[in-house]
Amino acid sequence: MATLESRVRRLEDAYDNLATKDDLERFATKEDLADLEERMTARMATKEDLEQLATKNEVNQLRVDFGPIKAAYVSDKAKSEGPFIAQDMGFDYVRTLNPVDMFALTRGQDLSGISRGDLRSFHRADLIIQVTDSQGQESYIAVEMSYTADERDTTRAVRNAEYLERFTGRPAKAAVAGLRRDRRIEDIGLDEVFWYELPESILEVE
Repeated sequence: MATLESRVRRLEDAYDNLATKDDLERFATKEDLADLEERMTARMATKEDLEQLATKNEVNQLRVDFGPIKAAYVSDKAKSEGPFIAQDMGFDYVRTLNPVDMFALTRGQDLSGISRGDLRSFHRADLIIQVTDSQGQESYIAVEMSYTADERDTTRAVRNAEYLERFTGRPAKAAVAGLRRDRRIEDIGLDEVFWYELPESILEVE
């Protein structure tokens, strides 16, 4: 009888030990699952972050790529604004100089002190307008154009106006034109550089 009871107790102990082992395995499985779930969540979050970053970078790259195209389009369309710019500055419009005219201005001139890059930039000026004042005196307006006018436009316009006076012996004014303007040029006096706001209509596709 004692032997039978001993065997029963051993079986009961074995069952208890087995149950404990099963419980531990279940707990371990739960912990593993929780850990796996956490890692998967982190990986998915990282993937989403990378996808968002990639999308953001693509958008920024598109802006960078589109910037020069937009500026070139605005500059080309704005060249027809010559008469309006002249009138706003108190002059009568005469004509817009083309590249051939620009080369003619410098032909045979003393170019000392002018770098090759600056001379090329002058020949490629966005807009040079020949005008007359109320007394009929001939003068010029050097205009630089951008979607958003900035300090570089101002610097080029002032430089081109100085070159015009040097090459023609006539007075010349500097102007910048754009749909927007950088804050850094808002404080520039109108006596030095004239600001002309381009109309939004130039962006319309005909």
